[in-house]
Amino acid sequence: MVDVVPPPSDVEPQTMVLEAFEKSLCSARSIAIGLGLYTTRISFIQVCCRERDLTLNRHYVPDLKMENVLVNGFDNKSPGSGERLVTKIANLGTAATDIWPWGIYLHLLQAHINFKKPGMFDSLEVEGTLTDKENVIRAAMAQEFSLHAIEYYNSNPVTRQLLPPKDETRTEHDHWVVKLFDKNIPEKDIETAPVALNPVPELRPSALDLLKYGYI
Repeated sequence: MVDVVPPPSDVEPQTMVLEAFEKSLCSARSIAIGLGLYTTRISFIQVCCRERDLTLNRHYVPDLKMENVLVNGFDNKSPGSGERLVTKIANLGTAATDIWPWGIYLHLLQAHINFKKPGMFDSLEVEGTLTDKENVIRAAMAQEFSLHAIEYYNSNPVTRQLLPPKDETRTEHDHWVVKLFDKNIPEKDIETAPVALNPVPELRPSALDLLKYGYI
């Protein structure tokens, strides 16, 4: 980010002035050879640092998704060590944005399990409208993150009504963390994901918390 343009009104986000970057994390993810675990780790660490800096400067919470993370120094031909990688956030978003942003980290780890599939939820095949797809993904997330067992969701009449019927056939072996372990993703990478992806918004760590957590 080179500069920030103030918003025209209180309800609109600030505009970022960016330097040119080679590609987004989304386009980097589409290259099997270049996306190594070290690249994933460095991307995660740098995005944490960028979000920490934005928060300390009282900018809006970043709208973190693959398309909004820009990278330079990405080697298409080799996973490498990630030492040349430079990652920047390309969208400040709004304070109301809550898209479980560290899902990008889980998404990249899943790419190592099955590169041809776009992700745990992106690969769901749904016919119908955008609302139909949202409902299917919401249901899948509820099962995958065991929302039925969390008071934050099951104690509120509104959120409880949004929960799909609980899948009684699921066992502890179906949990997404277990699946990562089974696919030989290093424990160092797996242990951070559940911390960052806490289903309860108030319990999710900040970028500064994640840096202090000892991932680096």
